[in-house]
Amino acid sequence: MSQVRVRQKHQITLPANIVQDAHIIPNDTLEVAFVNGVITLTPKKRHAPKNAVMAFAGVAKGVWGETPEAVEATLTSQRESRGR
Repeated sequence: MSQVRVRQKHQITLPANIVQDAHIIPNDTLEVAFVNGVITLTPKKRHAPKNAVMAFAGVAKGVWGETPEAVEATLTSQRESRGR
């Protein structure tokens, strides 16, 4: 179990391995609780960045075909199967 020292202004430094395992980054917020003599620090959920939709870019690559011609053929086949 790791130990930390409380500094002059009630500050502590979290051990690097705990910070890495908890995926804590600078400016993250931690909730602090004191229950039954135990202090707990819990990372609050980060808000997703505004460009989070770009994280999905390319997830369907190859689903409809590997080449533009194959993709077009698949789409044409799907359109024709709708029976319009």
